[in-house]
Amino acid sequence: MNRRKYLAALGVLGSGTAAAMGTGAFTSTSASRDVSVSVADDTNGYLGLSASPNENGEFASVDTSSGGDGEIALDFGASDGGGSGVGLNSTYNFDDVFRIENQGTQTIYVWANFSGEDLDDDDIWFYPGSNSDRELNDGSNSVVTLTTGQQVNVGVHIDTSEALSSTDDQALTASLTADVDVPGGSQPSGPAGEDAAVVSKDADTGEFDSIQEAINSVDGTTVLVESGRYEESVTIDVDGLTLEAAEGASPTVDASGIDGGSIPVLVDADGVTVDDANIDFNSGIDVGADFSDYEPVFEPDTEDVVVGDTGNGADYDSIGAAIDTEGANTDILVKSDYDSSNEVIEDDNGFNLINIDKENVRVVSEEGPDKTEITVSTDNGSEVDRARVVDIRSEDVVVQGFDITSPGQEAIFVLDTPVDASGIKIRDNKVQSDNSGILVGGFDTAVATTNGILIANNKIEHKRNGISFSGTEGDKPVQNNPIIRRNTIIGTVTPANDLPIIAGIALGFGNATVTNATVEANLVETSYQGFRRDDDGDTVDSLTNNHFIGNTYGVKNDVSGDLDATENWFGTEDRDTVEGQIGGSGGDTDFDPFAGVPIDPDAGN
Repeated sequence: MNRRKYLAALGVLGSGTAAAMGTGAFTSTSASRDVSVSVADDTNGYLGLSASPNENGEFASVDTSSGGDGEIALDFGASDGGGSGVGLNSTYNFDDVFRIENQGTQTIYVWANFSGEDLDDDDIWFYPGSNSDRELNDGSNSVVTLTTGQQVNVGVHIDTSEALSSTDDQALTASLTADVDVPGGSQPSGPAGEDAAVVSKDADTGEFDSIQEAINSVDGTTVLVESGRYEESVTIDVDGLTLEAAEGASPTVDASGIDGGSIPVLVDADGVTVDDANIDFNSGIDVGADFSDYEPVFEPDTEDVVVGDTGNGADYDSIGAAIDTEGANTDILVKSDYDSSNEVIEDDNGFNLINIDKENVRVVSEEGPDKTEITVSTDNGSEVDRARVVDIRSEDVVVQGFDITSPGQEAIFVLDTPVDASGIKIRDNKVQSDNSGILVGGFDTAVATTNGILIANNKIEHKRNGISFSGTEGDKPVQNNPIIRRNTIIGTVTPANDLPIIAGIALGFGNATVTNATVEANLVETSYQGFRRDDDGDTVDSLTNNHFIGNTYGVKNDVSGDLDATENWFGTEDRDTVEGQIGGSGGDTDFDPFAGVPIDPDAGN
């Protein structure tokens, strides 16, 4: 790198009058209850200096007059809040007084040194963010790391308790330094005040040319990766570490040539964040150490893992789990969209994109409902018989806030849970499925026995069943006390005569039993059967306040017991028309009184 270091000198005047001290001049005065610092903008334009827009920005002012040099004056005298300045035997921390921005083309490290008279680096220093313990004065202390275009909010620490015994003026001299090398003995800090390490293909002093080397050298740090292709396999075994691209960088981690092809990043620690849209991890990330028949993109077995905006890579012969929870008590905050449309899927047995098989797991979209998109596609002509985007096999699980598009079978599937599994919540998702939207059940000899599963506030477009509880041959799954509430379910295909099983909400389809179901305030449209009960053991506590519109059958009862389906809206106030939407070969269905107008979904809830 050509540019090495540039300095901004700081001069401190005893009188408190402004004076030009050359490039980047500082003027500081400490008199009775007043300290002033003037910072002139770097004339080379490498550093951008500005007053903070927040409340402590009142202590900073910028000279924008004609012919002015962009000088920032920091004055800790009287304030809008009624303060009259600093005094003796006092310590002050002023967060976010002014901003420094790296306007150059390389990562830099910035610090300031104060000296002269009674006050020195032990008494006055700048610090990043709100971390006043980060003394940005080099030596055994810190420097702030700024990648290209990055900005830091600078605070000012002033301590008059030790060095000053009178109100005499102090003539201080200091220098603001920006360098592409980390000075010896200093700890780089990020703009928020956390430890920071930089990885570069052309590393300067204090930087790393290997991601793994940086991780091995830090503790609870942000690792910033600059542009380039890093041919290595990385293991993150440091709790609290964040791995992300540097500002504006587009690095690639490629482990394809290592040991016949490895997962580029393996996470085996708690509180890890893997983030930033500009990192392409080529063949995926494995969070957790053990996988066998597939290559997961993310496999958390630790706590508080953030799956960020990562390039997922696309060179799989078959796809395993994008997120596979191998440990309990995991909070996975999903930030990135996932789109498989460019992937060649040769495994016709299908795959699970998110596999949850441990208890107390939350898989939540960071941005809220419908904000994180997960798309499984066969646009490339490949065939997928099963494409379960979310596979839940445990209890105390939350899946929330995703926009899921899926061919194959179930978009969200609850299978083989522990006996009497409770605490499963599927809510605030948008699902588009070529088969079933949400299925709770078992296949072959699997048993899914849940208690109190909540399926709420989802929007589902389906071609078979919107929400169904089902099973096939083998042991009979029993689902107790499910709550199905406030879902919008829309069928998108007209059923063929040989496939009359399409339903918006289906209980007990196949070899399954559902007991004490609550089905309230749902909107079910064009789904052939709005609601269907299919097993003699099925019982319903409440089927009310629903809208069944445009279905051949609004309610269909194919079991021997009677069914109370009163207080629902069938799209008409004509009784004969409503009665024509009541079907089934089982017991009586009581639909009257029915709603004569659309129902407020809050009614009765």
